[in-house]
Amino acid sequence: MITVQQAESLILNNLPQAGSEQLPVADSIGRVLAENVQAERDQPPFDRATMDGFAMAANDLQTQYRIAGIAPAGQPQCGLNNSGECIEIMTGAPIPNGADCVVPVELVERDGDWIRLHAEARLEAGRFVHATASDNAAGSQLIAADTLIGAPELAVLVSAGYAQVEVRRLPALAIIASGDELVDVDQPVASHQIRRSNDYAMQGMLSKHRVATSRRWHVQDDPDVQQRLLGECLERYDGLVLTGGVSMGRFDYIPEVLGKLGVKVIFHRVSQRPGKPMWFGISGQGKPVFALPGNPVSALVCMRRYVVPALQKMLGLLQTSYAGELQLTEAVNFKPALSYFMPVTLAAGDMQNATPQKTNTSGDFTALAGTAGFVELAREQSHFEAGTKAPFYPW
Repeated sequence: MITVQQAESLILNNLPQAGSEQLPVADSIGRVLAENVQAERDQPPFDRATMDGFAMAANDLQTQYRIAGIAPAGQPQCGLNNSGECIEIMTGAPIPNGADCVVPVELVERDGDWIRLHAEARLEAGRFVHATASDNAAGSQLIAADTLIGAPELAVLVSAGYAQVEVRRLPALAIIASGDELVDVDQPVASHQIRRSNDYAMQGMLSKHRVATSRRWHVQDDPDVQQRLLGECLERYDGLVLTGGVSMGRFDYIPEVLGKLGVKVIFHRVSQRPGKPMWFGISGQGKPVFALPGNPVSALVCMRRYVVPALQKMLGLLQTSYAGELQLTEAVNFKPALSYFMPVTLAAGDMQNATPQKTNTSGDFTALAGTAGFVELAREQSHFEAGTKAPFYPW
């Protein structure tokens, strides 16, 4: 068996890059930029007031000033022509020609068309003035490609005139659950059957992380049926994520079927718990195929630990796949020489301390409800004291 780190490296080094597509900028939130974003013009495009007040020349020292006009935001630049005069100005308005500073409205005493400055008012060139191009110059790079678009990036795109934006196209995946024992949520369930849950949860995880589009499928434990469905899905989709049929059982046909379809195995079995039987390969067309165990806890852990980071890599995201480190609130013993993916809960508002949540085997997915994710405990240790820090992977 290979280690978790070896499995991660083998996956990330065998992935294609996602293509790109144009989207209306309003639909681009949560997507990954596929182009560098340049400034349309200087920002700000003119010297602008940062306070409501009165624009004047810093070297025009007077005991009082006559208000010669008003400069609202959104109007063309006006002019300040005479000594002893000022212009009433609103936040965001262009600084009048001939003025170079702003005195806030709360630092003056007004009497009709005249103002007198308070003692604490200071006349300094550039005071309360947002200078032209002080944020960035026209043509400069504002955002680099491979950046995730959040609210700040969206604001920058719009301000730079990007009505359409080039983003990475989300890979389209087929999620395939195998097993004769599985029935869908809206179907009658016999005493010897269980409801399909893995493919729903896996699809939900992809949607939450916004790394792929997907469609769910179910296939029986029949190698001929599996070969037909998997072959069709390999043609239609950018990759496959399977759950079940990858262990050592008599009816675990998936690895054999994938081999017949020309999918090259990269690895099978990882020294971890849960999820040891995990399988990964690349099709003849360079498409990734993840075959995860059928036990629900194993499937979800492998999905979050390997599939989500792989898709982030395909999209060009440069971020780490885990959300920092958390420390254990209590000691944990785990004797096997395996990496241990341990579900944890977090107290409200506490993003530092993780409380272990035990599961009753890797089939006990109900124990995952209410957990925040899992921490990865190193295979080289068997005892982890309270306070031990470990990488955290949120669901």
